[in-house]
Amino acid sequence: MSLERAEGGERETSAFLGPEVFEEKLAALLASKKKLDTSFYITRAKYDEFLRDTKAAEEKESGLTSLDGHRLDRFAVVKFPGQPEKLVDGTKRKKGQPPPPPQAKPIFFVAVDELHDVLRQAHNNIGHGGKHRMVAELKGKYKNATEEVILLYLSLCPTCITKRNPVRRGNTVCPMVFLQMNGRMQVDLVDMQ
Repeated sequence: MSLERAEGGERETSAFLGPEVFEEKLAALLASKKKLDTSFYITRAKYDEFLRDTKAAEEKESGLTSLDGHRLDRFAVVKFPGQPEKLVDGTKRKKGQPPPPPQAKPIFFVAVDELHDVLRQAHNNIGHGGKHRMVAELKGKYKNATEEVILLYLSLCPTCITKRNPVRRGNTVCPMVFLQMNGRMQVDLVDMQ
């Protein structure tokens, strides 16, 4: 961690490698997986498409297609004051019901480009806790933050890396201080096998 001088005083900044490195490693991870295994990860274009299609399906009075029904079963759109519309988990509502109110603590879907910010915020909130604490923190808030992505994030956090691998120092010999010259002596035994 380093301290950065700001106008109003000092503020602490993380020495994290940055969202670019995280997104690069995430893209490599997604490229190495099969298409079926990547269904949890929603790109920004797909997120916007799901948002638009879900809104259109919610506004339809009649004539829902099977795709609209599946969208409404999986997603809901929630608008919070002063924020853009968000895509939330719609599995807790029954067919024909409106989306849950904002006070009901909806479970959000996160686009891949927002994933780093969500993980960083949760990781800092729990004080650089490990995988299990992050999963517990994110499970009730975000639908598609998987353990795999959490482990990827934790592997890039320098604070967590130094916690896992502390710097080990060698044995130091404490000097023996005496009033008389050659009053005592000290011998270090080294086994050279």
